[in-house]
Amino acid sequence: MKGVLLCALILFHSPSWALDTTEAFAPGLSDFEFYGSHSRSERTLSLVTGYGHSHWLNPSLGIEHRTATTSEEAAIDTSFSISNFATVFSGLVEVDVLAGFCSKEDAGLFIGDEWTLPLGRYVPYLSNLFESNQGEFNHTATLGLSFQQNKNIELFAESGWDMSQGGEHTSLALGVNVLSTAGLEVLAEAGMDILEDQSYASLGLIWTLD
Repeated sequence: MKGVLLCALILFHSPSWALDTTEAFAPGLSDFEFYGSHSRSERTLSLVTGYGHSHWLNPSLGIEHRTATTSEEAAIDTSFSISNFATVFSGLVEVDVLAGFCSKEDAGLFIGDEWTLPLGRYVPYLSNLFESNQGEFNHTATLGLSFQQNKNIELFAESGWDMSQGGEHTSLALGVNVLSTAGLEVLAEAGMDILEDQSYASLGLIWTLD
């Protein structure tokens, strides 16, 4: 179950751990992303590439490599994901939908939605992720707020819940996204995995070809 969820997050919020709201890709093969994260129990490296065609068609391919850090002989796990992202409504509220498949030992399907409400420099957002795996259905929810400090810096705060377990609180995170050049964005994040009782830190790079 956790593996499928991480696969979905690679493509939904740009990687396994990275705060950001979803956006349609620039036309063509234009999106290349790299993420690395570290916690007490594992290290994760993720690669994502995306192709922009329209608001309805934005396919992505992702690969994630996870290495355990707690055992004497580190376990290695690699997964692949494919999905499509679409903006289904854009007005006072923007609604985005993502659906895809993750190839792992516990491979499964996932679908998610994200609702954003632009309020000037503040943008609250709510996302839901539903996944099916070996006859089990799970639902996680995320509530976040972004703040546009200036044209190059965006701050994020986010909290997550496992709705399949009666709304159990699962995560807290803070992050900053910096547009360092015209086509390169740097994402830094730190947070707490409440269920695993451990903190983590991550760094991401997004390269966009116009």
